[in-house]
Amino acid sequence: MRFVRKAGIGIKLADFAQNFLKSKIVWVLGFLILCFLFVVFLQSSLFAIKNIHCKTQYGPCSKLDEEQFTAPLGENFFFYNTQTLAESLKKTFLNRTVYVEKVFPGTLSVSIEKRKAIVVIKLSERQDLYLVDIDGEVIDRVAESFLPILTIIDGKLEVGQRLNEENLQAAKIFHLVFKADNIRQAKVEDKKLVVQTGDAITVYFPLSRDPQALVGALQLILTRSRIEGKLPKLIDLRYSKPILKYGEV
Repeated sequence: MRFVRKAGIGIKLADFAQNFLKSKIVWVLGFLILCFLFVVFLQSSLFAIKNIHCKTQYGPCSKLDEEQFTAPLGENFFFYNTQTLAESLKKTFLNRTVYVEKVFPGTLSVSIEKRKAIVVIKLSERQDLYLVDIDGEVIDRVAESFLPILTIIDGKLEVGQRLNEENLQAAKIFHLVFKADNIRQAKVEDKKLVVQTGDAITVYFPLSRDPQALVGALQLILTRSRIEGKLPKLIDLRYSKPILKYGEV
């Protein structure tokens, strides 16, 4: 009797294990089928990219930028890699930064920061003016401009070219000086930036130090000198301690 009972229990356990295994397989297959159907559903035309909205800090994007929008249209919203469009737009030289994000259910929102000139570069031996942005990129050549003019000695510039480090540093310093005192003319000579203030003070800037710190030091000296009523003729900021000269220089 004991043997029969044990055999019966063994058969029941075997049946249970077999049924459990079958049900587990069914559940796994069912889950895989549902996943497959879900992926197919996501890839349907219901979730295709239908619209692309683009803007810059100046307004709508240019036609040149919009030409890049053909490829993403019709692509799947969920599986499309927005970095693809961003990298494509960055190939346009005037696009400094590009951000692309998805807006459910089928729109891409594109924000482009266009390069913006901060100073005009004038070559000492030529009349052409070159617009330069904060990165030192030459973004255009013009006949005239309302921006402050920095004269350099270098013999040649081209649109798309980048300024060398010294001239870029000079452009950044001059941009800050212009914002602080509305000084509109400066020049680079003998590895220094030369600026003349509205008070007829000549200022020498080094081209190897932080622009913010240099312009801050100049403002402090000018403020103190104006309060004391004694203005120097020359301020030389190329040394650890600024040199101020009075009288004829």
